[in-house]
Amino acid sequence: MSSHSTKTCRDHFSLCAWILEVLIVWILIFLLICLVSQPKAPNFSITNFYSPPLDLTNTTQIINSTNGHDPQYTIATFNLQITNPNKAIRVYYQDLNVSLHYNNWAVGEVCVLGFEQVHKNSTERELRFSTGNDGELVRMRRAFSSNGSASGVSFRAGLVGGIRYGIFWWKTRRGVLDLGAVVAVGSDGKVFGGMDLKLA
Repeated sequence: MSSHSTKTCRDHFSLCAWILEVLIVWILIFLLICLVSQPKAPNFSITNFYSPPLDLTNTTQIINSTNGHDPQYTIATFNLQITNPNKAIRVYYQDLNVSLHYNNWAVGEVCVLGFEQVHKNSTERELRFSTGNDGELVRMRRAFSSNGSASGVSFRAGLVGGIRYGIFWWKTRRGVLDLGAVVAVGSDGKVFGGMDLKLA
């Protein structure tokens, strides 16, 4: 074998070895970042909760749509605030199903379509729960009157859905969200103290 061929082989070997070293270094850096950057769970909060039928100063029932011949009465509205606390990690939400219950009555369920959220970002969705049964509104107001304005009425809010985290080009396996919160409402149809509620 000529000295030129030997030199060419050595050059090719050196190039391959260099590429392999760079690849190994990048893999190690990526694994280290994955170990250090443990994703933090996003925060879900209920803000601006309002229930028209429990507002004793409200003498009318709010109708938000007629839906053909059947009126739909608003039971409650609130904003769902979703915050990604991570510094360099994206969050991928699959459809989020938000439910609202009053005692044994399922007030309704609203679907928040899946979306991607970048790091250090806060997203808000306005949700509305309605019913075509005005008898439920009457029962809620009676329950409130019997409980008294001091004790109020409590709803149960729930959230279920899927979640994945994105670290650079890599996505984690699907995780499951199953959260809830008790929403205590006063005589103005709003949360006691006007506080935001965290779903946990």
